[in-house]
Amino acid sequence: MLTEQPPDVVSALDVLKHQQEDLARMASIVSTMRGVFSESGGKPHPIDLFALCKNLDLLVNAQTNKRGIHIEYVHEGDTQIQARASELQQVALNLMGNAFDALIAHQTKDPRVRISVRRLDAQVVWTVEDNGPGIAPDLQPEVFNILKTTKSERSEEHTSE
Repeated sequence: MLTEQPPDVVSALDVLKHQQEDLARMASIVSTMRGVFSESGGKPHPIDLFALCKNLDLLVNAQTNKRGIHIEYVHEGDTQIQARASELQQVALNLMGNAFDALIAHQTKDPRVRISVRRLDAQVVWTVEDNGPGIAPDLQPEVFNILKTTKSERSEEHTSE
């Protein structure tokens, strides 16, 4: 491109523009990851729960694009809460990852995940839904027990790609 005689300046500028956009995206991803992993303990502070969830899109976008999963974000009202952001980010990533894994494991056609954060009177309601088959009734009482998984070793290997 630049070694051509004369150099193709328009193409070179286009390449530089795309590289600049890619670098800005990478910087944003690194910043988000720092936020997820750097905060530990501390006192709860005001955060916008919807913004927190939406910002995680940078971390899951490549995975959802690769797997053909569509994410819909729904925001209603004031979603400010007092919380530790890093803890909620980890919960959000786990819920999203579980939804992605279930949709792929069950080969759901047109896989979709909806993340809703809305104000309901004095509470903020946060919902993560997918269009997969759901949790088997016999597993529902245990699904939120600490260290409990419904994934087989085979499906865990499959999803760690």
